[in-house]
Amino acid sequence: MPFKIDISEKGRTFKLDLDTEVLVGRKIGDKIEGKELKQELEGYELEITGTSDKAGKSSFN
Repeated sequence: MPFKIDISEKGRTFKLDLDTEVLVGRKIGDKIEGKELKQELEGYELEITGTSDKAGKSSFN
């Protein structure tokens, strides 16, 4: 299952398209070691915070 992921840090946003099952079953607020998603993200801890629609409105609160 492909996932589109935006990672924001210090005003910068990185966009990733991943074909992984690592995020299946995870919830808002869960934290994930970056290396679980992609080796280049080793050393980062990522938190699932939700998404926004085309108008920029938050889909998860």
